[in-house]
Parts: sequence; structure tokens; C-alpha cells
Amino acid sequence: MTKNQSINSLINFKDKSFINLIQEYNYSFNSNDIIAGTIVSKEAYGMLINIGSTKTALVPAKEISLNSAGNPIELNVNETREFVILGQSITKNYIILSIRRLDYMRAWKRIKIMQEEEILIEGSIISYNKGGGLIYLEGLLGFVPNSHLLEQDIKYKYSNNKVPLKLLEVNKQDNRLTLSNRCAVLSKNLENFTIGKKVKGFIEEIKPYGLFIKVGKIKGLLHRSEIKKSHTTTLNEIFKIGNEIEVDIIHVDLRNGRVSFSIKTR
Repeated sequence: MTKNQSINSLINFKDKSFINLIQEYNYSFNSNDIIAGTIVSKEAYGMLINIGSTKTALVPAKEISLNSAGNPIELNVNETREFVILGQSITKNYIILSIRRLDYMRAWKRIKIMQEEEILIEGSIISYNKGGGLIYLEGLLGFVPNSHLLEQDIKYKYSNNKVPLKLLEVNKQDNRLTLSNRCAVLSKNLENFTIGKKVKGFIEEIKPYGLFIKVGKIKGLLHRSEIKKSHTTTLNEIFKIGNEIEVDIIHVDLRNGRVSFSIKTR
């Protein structure tokens, strides 16, 4: 049976009463409409779908969603599910449907809700590039910048280790999905980083503008303006990398995962 014969034969499967109902209310199928349909047959080029129309509906093979292994998801004849309309073929007289596009649309909606409700998630870094780590979230590829990764050791590369993450940017139009491990860890340990609290940490870096202090897994800045004036001549002479230091927390930025310290009162 040829492709056109298979598509034309689908009309035999239509529910005539449903067709009549659609025609009675003058319903038309438009691009981006989400509709229900039943899989009638599976072909090499895709699947034929009964959507209750005089026109045949087709899901091309490339519009079938893939699973985590990169293979088409399992779908069965007589299975009823939702599809989104991509358009209509005038020459072939059939409607083009997609499962992949529908899953894509719904994934962005779910992720946007996660961001608005500040939901913390867990995910595995699947690979690294020079800018940071890549992760799949709801089937979409996301990016975790190096500046927002607390652990950049080899143990996280190509492993199943899950790390806590928080959404920073969700931009469907530009296809940008940015996450932060640092913000997630800070949010989970907020009781240990309240403003005014005294904490102990270790000096990790010494810069001309101040010290980077690591408290637990969080690295914060002790700016030179928050150090006693008698200590501001040469920081490298006063402080040593690896030394323990007690500091006061003076600022917590949950949006960017930043913590600021002070020792002015010491």
C-alpha cells in the first residue's frame, strides 16, 4: 500500500456522527490547536490519526517525541492522546499533527511555573563545555554557568550524581534555560546564612578588592571596605589562603546566590 493509499483509507475509520457534529457547529481545525485523536495505523513515514474530520491527520515520524535514550516514545494503535496541529497540506488534503511540539510547549509552561514558585529541582549534569554544565529538564536542554556551579570536579562530569538546582532564566522565545546550583544550595541552607549571624569559614582567594571566604559549600565575598582600616594596606600580608576566619553575614542575595561578609566589628 502506498503512502497516499494509506492516508486515503483512513477515512474509513472516521466516526461519522462526530464528523456531522463538527460540521453542524462549523468547527475548523487551525494551526496550534490542541486536539484529541486516536492512532489508526503506524507507518514508516509516521502515524495516521483519527481526529473526527473528513480530512486525514498525519503525525510525521520527526514529530514523534523521543525518550531519554533518544528513541521514539512507545505508541500503540487504538491509543487516544492529544496532539497539536502544525498546519494543513493543501496538495495532499491532510492535517499535519505533532506530539513533539506539544510536549515542547507544555514543558516550557511547566518550567515557567517552577520558576514563578521558586521550586528547587534536582538534576544530573550530562556534559560540560568551557562555560559550564548542560542538563536536561522536562526534555529541554538547560545550562548551568560555571559561576553557578559549586562543584566543578570531574566526579560530576558524565555521571548520574544529582545536584540541587534553581531556575535563573526561562526564555522560550530565545530558547534560553539557565539554572544555578549555587542559588539552590544557598536556598536550602538559608537558616545558616541569616543577616547578622557570625560564621566561620576558610579563605579561598585573596584579591585586591577583598577575600573570598568559603562557609560550608557557599563562597562569599569579604570586601576590603568591610575590613578594619588598619588591615587594608596589603591584604596578602595580613591574610593567608586556607586560614580559618570568623565573619559577620551582612548581605544575602538569593536571586544570584551571593553572600557578603564583614569583620569591621572585630
